[in-house]
Amino acid sequence: MMIPPPKRTGVDLKVPLIPRPTVLAAFLLVAPWLPGLGAQTVLPAQPPCATCAVRLIRVATLGAELDGRLKREPLWMARDRRGRYFVTYTSKPDLASAFDSTGRFLQEIGRKGSGPAEFVYPMTVNVDTHDRLILWDVEGMRESVFDQDLHFTRSYIQRSATLFALPDGRHIASFSALDASDKPAPLSVFDSVGARVRSFGASNVVPPDGDAWRGNRVVGPGANGTVWVSRTDMYRLERWDTSGRLLQTFVRAAAWFPLIARRANWVTGDEPTPIVRAIREDRSGHLMLLVSVAAPDWRSALGKPRLAPGKPAAYPERIDARVFDTMLDVIDTKTGKLVSSQRLRGLYKFFLADDLVASYRQDNDGNPFIDVWRVVPGTPLSAPVPAPSSVTPGSGARRN
Repeated sequence: MMIPPPKRTGVDLKVPLIPRPTVLAAFLLVAPWLPGLGAQTVLPAQPPCATCAVRLIRVATLGAELDGRLKREPLWMARDRRGRYFVTYTSKPDLASAFDSTGRFLQEIGRKGSGPAEFVYPMTVNVDTHDRLILWDVEGMRESVFDQDLHFTRSYIQRSATLFALPDGRHIASFSALDASDKPAPLSVFDSVGARVRSFGASNVVPPDGDAWRGNRVVGPGANGTVWVSRTDMYRLERWDTSGRLLQTFVRAAAWFPLIARRANWVTGDEPTPIVRAIREDRSGHLMLLVSVAAPDWRSALGKPRLAPGKPAAYPERIDARVFDTMLDVIDTKTGKLVSSQRLRGLYKFFLADDLVASYRQDNDGNPFIDVWRVVPGTPLSAPVPAPSSVTPGSGARRN
């Protein structure tokens, strides 16, 4: 028996834009402590084109089989040239999974353990320029490489995870923790055997509160081997080259994203704060950004509170797939203009290629699904059209 995928697969999804007030003046309050501005562009709070939006067309659903082997919320996701999808999970014991281009489960990758082709906690998964799979085990601080047929070939020690491969075969990695001097550890270029070539990109200092979470980086590929970088808590997008030069910066002060987002306390049920999830530049020079924002009904997704005498209520069972909506911004890097900015219902987490994005949701029974969508940016609409609920990722109810 098969669990059917969502209805109307392949239907175009046109999502409305959200108006917002202008708050650009607030940028002046924080600009003095932002070093290395480079060629900085301050984007408007509202896009000049009020009816421009992207169009999303679903091309695959992972987890639609009865035993679809999509275990829980994905932590990391990648796609190779054959169209296969690779997923790691938010739970330590789970091995990475491989799916074909239609979303059908193929196999688990590796085994549990600490030997060759074995993993304790596979955290990130990437595909290099030769279609080789690279899995990083955060517990063993080790990367393992698998060939195109998913056969293990080698492993090497590496303290940080590969985030993506450069066109020349080298890898970009980022340290999310702080170093001994309380400064964000920089991005690094590694060669094919895990040796660090150079480090760069540490321009975003940690604010005075010293929150280590703010040292986290979201990294994505740019044109001509450049690298796009953003902190998770700021709308500040930087383009670097691998020699360490800051080439371009975009900053935006939107009503839905404070200039510096505080970190929400999930345990006590704070309102979710914006989180930069993914960034990527396509071949035409459009920079796309995914930011998680609180869904209108986020409180209903916190689950049942855990009560203890003398302590505030705790919510350890929140469902991210319903807590968050997603803002998708498209920026023309050649003209420096904000092409579109719109709210997508549900949790979008990954860019998989120049024109593919992936979202995560759960059905009424709590079964996990990943939907893969093709993105057509900058589509002018005659009028904003509400997204049909039958094809909106993230519309499934939480697990009771």
